Amino acid sequence: MRLVSKLLIASVALATPIFVAAQAPPPGSGGPDPRPSAPGWGQQYRRGPGMGQQMGMRGQRGHMMRQALRRRFMRRHPGMVMNRMLQNPAVRERLKITPDQVAKFQAQQSAFAKAGIRNHAEIQVKRMELGELMRAEKPDRVLIDKKLRELQDASFAAQRASVENRLAMRELFTAEQRQEMGKMREEFRSRWMQRGPGGPGPGGPPQQPQPPPPADNGE
Repeated sequence: MRLVSKLLIASVALATPIFVAAQAPPPGSGGPDPRPSAPGWGQQYRRGPGMGQQMGMRGQRGHMMRQALRRRFMRRHPGMVMNRMLQNPAVRERLKITPDQVAKFQAQQSAFAKAGIRNHAEIQVKRMELGELMRAEKPDRVLIDKKLRELQDASFAAQRASVENRLAMRELFTAEQRQEMGKMREEFRSRWMQRGPGGPGPGGPPQQPQPPPPADNGE
């Protein structure tokens, strides 16, 4: 008897949703649509009054972030920017760059790149060795201090090599060429600051390709 009662209750429970769905008016029949009455429906699919303003602020923040990343890249990798600039015939003509200057620049950058690889590898090795000393069962403070000094020396050597490279790049060009590079740098920055929503770039009017900006050679 209990089994029959349970089966009857289960049948009624399964049939109830089907019956309710059958009573609802079909789509397009002119009956009321229950969806808009659900709480939060309009908020999910309709933009509020401040939605456009929020999207505009996000676009501005993204634009400022891209500018900051680009400036940081130019400061950290002036040689890469300068190398790309010297590949442009129009830039070489404007700056009156000679083939000898190009050859010396490329040799300087090749030597600096090799030194950078060695310095980076040495710093990584020193860090690994310091970690091994720290994880020892009984850390030796004398050895740890010695390794810290070695790590500091390796980091100093890498920074010094970067400074020496920038000075060498500066000496490759004449005062007139460096002055013209400064003008080109300001022109590029002015164009870059004007970029944004509706400006040149994605979503804005087309822009003619421009040469890359000159690197900051200690000016």
